[in-house]
Amino acid sequence: MPLRSQLTALLLMALFTTGASSQRSPNPCVHGTAHVKGIIRDYNGMPAPGARLHLAAIEWRSDCRNGRGVLLEARTDSMGVYEITAPASKATLTIENRYRNGDHDRFALLQDSVLTGEVRVDYQFTRLHVEGNVLGKDGRPWRVGRLMYFLRPTSWTCCSGSPEVPVRDGRFEIDVSPPGEYVFWSFPLEEMLTTAIPIHSDTTVTIDLREMGQDAGRSK
Repeated sequence: MPLRSQLTALLLMALFTTGASSQRSPNPCVHGTAHVKGIIRDYNGMPAPGARLHLAAIEWRSDCRNGRGVLLEARTDSMGVYEITAPASKATLTIENRYRNGDHDRFALLQDSVLTGEVRVDYQFTRLHVEGNVLGKDGRPWRVGRLMYFLRPTSWTCCSGSPEVPVRDGRFEIDVSPPGEYVFWSFPLEEMLTTAIPIHSDTTVTIDLREMGQDAGRSK
C-alpha cells in the first residue's frame, strides 16, 4: 500500500477509535451488520472497474461502553459493482479518484452516516472543466508558477499528493471531480496563497495574488 494510503488509513482508524471510547461519545451505539453495495460509473456513465472504496466504522461491545475502529476496503468488479459488509454504526464511506497525471485523491460518498441493514450507495464520477486566470502582485497576469488544488479537506484528509497544474502567462486549465469547494495553493513560496473557490459546474475562475489572506478567488 502506498505511503499516503497507509497514512490516510491510520488517520481514519485513529478518528473512529477515539470517537468510540465511552458512552459519552456522539457516535450512536448500534449492533448488527450493515451491507453496503452499489455501482460506480465513470464520467461517461459506464461501469468503473477497479475503483477503490474504504469504509470506516465502529464495532461496539455489547455494553456500549467501548468500541474499536474498523477500516474495510473493496474494489469494484468488471461491472462497477462493489459490496462491503461492516458492523452497523456511524460510518464514513470514501472513494478514490485517480487523475490523468497519476495523482489521486479521496472524497466521502457518505460522511458520519448511521449504517444498518441493507444500504445502497451508487455514484457516477463527474468531470468539471475549469479555466483559470491568475493575477500577480502587480495586478498583471502571473507569468509562471504552479497551483496545487484539492477538495476542501475534512478532519481526516490532507493535501499531500494532490494534483498540480502549471500557470503560464496567467492562465491554467484543469478538470476536477466531484463538485464542491476547492482549495488552491500557489507556488513558489514567495507568492504563496491559499484560497477556496466553490466549483459546481464548468466555470472560469480568477485568483488574485494581491488579496493574500482575503477572499482571493472567485468564479463566474
